[in-house]
Amino acid sequence: MKSKGISPEIKRALLNVAYPLIAFAVILAVWAIAAAAMGNTVLLPYPGEVIKRFFTLHGESGFWQALGMTTGRILETFAISLAISLAAALAGALWKPFDRIMAPVNTVLRAAPTMAVILLAMLWIEYEQAPVLIGFLVAYPVMYTAFHSAFTGIPKELTEMAKVYDVPVKDRITGIYLPMTMPAVFDTSRTAVSLTVKVVIAAEVLAYVRDSMGLQMLAANREFDVAALMAWTVLAIVLSFVLEGVIIVVKKLWEARR
Repeated sequence: MKSKGISPEIKRALLNVAYPLIAFAVILAVWAIAAAAMGNTVLLPYPGEVIKRFFTLHGESGFWQALGMTTGRILETFAISLAISLAAALAGALWKPFDRIMAPVNTVLRAAPTMAVILLAMLWIEYEQAPVLIGFLVAYPVMYTAFHSAFTGIPKELTEMAKVYDVPVKDRITGIYLPMTMPAVFDTSRTAVSLTVKVVIAAEVLAYVRDSMGLQMLAANREFDVAALMAWTVLAIVLSFVLEGVIIVVKKLWEARR
């Protein structure tokens, strides 16, 4: 009797797990080789030392406050950026003059150096709120551009038909625009949330924000504790992966309900 073998679905799932593990192993190998070549564990600790320090961070003073507050700022920044960019992109797709008005604004925001944006924001508002504003100013133009392209990429036959049959704008939004652009919204959100993590933590470092991952990284740098600095960096990467994973799960749930 002929065996059926591994189904395509299981094979795909195994490959989805295997590829990241292979990439992770390569990174660790290169890291270990570089640490051995440098021969100075103070400047470049071995992976094992950093991983060990990573799993002991939760016991350090201020860890949970820093993780919680930074995560809150990231989620607040992402939610504001998503809501405003989605609404603005939809308005730009439905009303061309609005898109022409927003085009130079988005160009300026994309071109403005991130460091300059951070320094200006620190002058304008409270340091604790600066990371949220900075994250929004960096993430918004990226999200707006992607969402607007998705909205304007909808087949004209559908939008023209909706106009011919005088379909209300509300029904056009809920029945045509959002369903056809949600995949792009989810994919862009994955990129944007990782960008938000990086920008918010960078702003926390420069603004000396209390109870933040950025301040913990700065403290480790001042103490020349490279292992701790790298452990906090690993935590930021893990946080980014977790947030991206949440978006992927939400996307799959949305696809399952279609």
